[in-house]
Parts: sequence; C-alpha cells; structure tokens
Amino acid sequence: PDKTVYCMLEDQDGQIWLGTGQGIVRIKGDELLAFEKGDFRLAVRMRSALTDHEGNMWFGTDGGGVFKLTKGVFETYNRAAGMSSSIAKSFLEDDEGRIWISTYDQGISILNGEDFSFLNQQQDLGGNDISYSLEDSKGNFWFCFYENGLTKLDNGTISRFEARDGLVSNTVYCLAESPKGDMWIGTNQGI
Repeated sequence: PDKTVYCMLEDQDGQIWLGTGQGIVRIKGDELLAFEKGDFRLAVRMRSALTDHEGNMWFGTDGGGVFKLTKGVFETYNRAAGMSSSIAKSFLEDDEGRIWISTYDQGISILNGEDFSFLNQQQDLGGNDISYSLEDSKGNFWFCFYENGLTKLDNGTISRFEARDGLVSNTVYCLAESPKGDMWIGTNQGI
C-alpha cells in the first residue's frame, strides 16, 4: 500500500482504517488489508474519513466521489449518484443524521437518506473551494476555504470572515474549537 496517509479513523471494533494515496488500508492487530488494486473503484487518493452514528464509515476521495462502508459492503456516491462534485474534502454528520460533504470545487452536498441538497457560492456560502468543515459545540457549522476565508452557518444565517475582518489570511486550511469555545483557525500564514 501507499505510505502517504491523508486521513484515518478507528471503527467500533478497534480496527484502524487509513485513507492513502492509493486507496484504503485496514489495520487489524498485526494484519494489513489494502482495498486498492483489487477494487478499481477504491484505487484513488482518499482525503477524508468519518464514522457516523450508526457505525458506517465514509471515505472522501480526490475525484472518485465518496465511499460508504456498511457491514463490509462499499456504496459509492459521486456526480452520477447526485453529488455536486466527485472531490470530497471533509465530512460532517449533523444531529439529524444528514451527512454534509464539503467538496473542493462545488460547495457542499448534503445527503439526507438517499437525497442530496446543495449549499454553495450561489447561496453566499463564500466559495465552492472548501478545505475543511466543523460543527461547533453550539451547533454552528464552519467552512474553511482555500481562497475565501471562513464561513459560519448559524441556524440559517451565513456570516463570512476574511483577511479584511482580521483573519491572518484568506487561505484557511483547518479549524478547531477549544474547550472554552474559542475557534483556532489554521491558515497558510499561521494561526
């Protein structure tokens, strides 16, 4: 398997799953199982991962869409299945069980059961080039952009933050919430 690891998660059985540049690798004890060349759909770069409240695992790719693993079976979501893009950069699961898929080039695809809805620059999201997403302790959704700063979605109200508002840079890669509720913003120019 590829040695470059882009994302990882632990399943309910304590197994570690790695998203690599060439697919998914499962570590169970001392055993490695690679899902890559044997399954052509999975032979793509995995960029993000999520375990939902039902224990399903989600893997986002650079062009292959999203793979959902449920009880050993992979299901694919991509443009053909209704997603806005096949490049998935990060995931959120909200308290209603919807999966928010942040894409590199087409905003957010929100999966509710089998149906998609979308949030993007046309709804003043701030951009379509999302690098990371986070739900904070108050239930607000935050979206980081490669070129357009940061957007907060608070119960339907969108607030945008850019360098002119005090951010160090408009290139925001990641975000973390402190135990006190402060937001730490990682950019290409520091925090």
